[in-house]
Amino acid sequence: MPFKKGHSGTPKGRVSGPVEAKAHARFRKQFGPTAENEVIKAVIAAAKEGNLPAATWLWEPKYGKPFAVDLVCLI
Repeated sequence: MPFKKGHSGTPKGRVSGPVEAKAHARFRKQFGPTAENEVIKAVIAAAKEGNLPAATWLWEPKYGKPFAVDLVCLI
């Protein structure tokens, strides 16, 4: 059944509180308050050493997925 025009697709509304904040809180509770920073530092170190999945994990949330450019079309 399609939604009626002008009515929300989520009748209860938006979920309260950011999902990421809840995930971060669970991570900190399970692993400790400094674990998140330690993981990030380890991933950055791995990316600097040439670990492509680590670099991708850091890059994509901020800059998006890279796209291919056809250099022949640019000339």
